[in-house]
Amino acid sequence: MALTFDDGPHPEWTPRILDALAARGAHATFFVIGERAVRHRALVQRLAAEGHAVGHHSWTHSQPSTTSARVLLEETRRTRLLLEEITGRPAPLFRPPHGTLSAAKLLGVWWQQNTVVLWNKDPRDFRLPDADALVGWMKAHPLESGDIMLLHDVHQHTADALKRILAVTKLRCNAIGVQ
Repeated sequence: MALTFDDGPHPEWTPRILDALAARGAHATFFVIGERAVRHRALVQRLAAEGHAVGHHSWTHSQPSTTSARVLLEETRRTRLLLEEITGRPAPLFRPPHGTLSAAKLLGVWWQQNTVVLWNKDPRDFRLPDADALVGWMKAHPLESGDIMLLHDVHQHTADALKRILAVTKLRCNAIGVQ
């Protein structure tokens, strides 16, 4: 199964998440926002150095329904190039903001040779009040082999909950596309 984290990197919460993953020997996939990656290059380098997959999540995380295909494709191109420069490796994984793409945007993203990655488990951690609520959701919705879980590395309670989440997860956590 795969844990994925969107919207970072965050200077305080992403390192705590990385520490929790390292303590368990787990790997994840991080879909980073370009304008945050440019400000926190060292964190993006750490993600890659520790064996996590680094994908892109647009430059600004703009609203998909109001962003033109031209703007979205420029943001994906710009973010991908930045990540490849920072990490020294290809960054073809793309998660569209809010997980939505029109047909034209999807074709454009594919034309750029990106791989779109969505998810099938979403506790909506951004709406939960605290770590206990997130751990409770995980216990009520156990992960199965092949699941892709959506989390966000920009919330304290997600960082607070991760060690407990990993403890209740009996499956191995792998990064998408990383051997």
